[in-house]
Amino acid sequence: MPLMELGRTPLADRVILERARRDWSQEDLARQAGISPATVAKVEKGRGGTRARTLYKIAAALGMDPTDLYELVRKEASDA
Repeated sequence: MPLMELGRTPLADRVILERARRDWSQEDLARQAGISPATVAKVEKGRGGTRARTLYKIAAALGMDPTDLYELVRKEASDA
């Protein structure tokens, strides 16, 4: 995936990269996570305010430990 397609935050970048590793579209991730494609797009654009429940669903769909995503959000908050 070209670098210019990455998100604007560490969380956005990680979700994009994990999704790309699985060759999933945003719609595929949304379906697997039980969330809307618009929510996936919002996370990948680095727009703040992602709920803990949404992070958990995304992590579960990607087979990740949710703590990995929570740590990225905490890092973003401390860098702001």
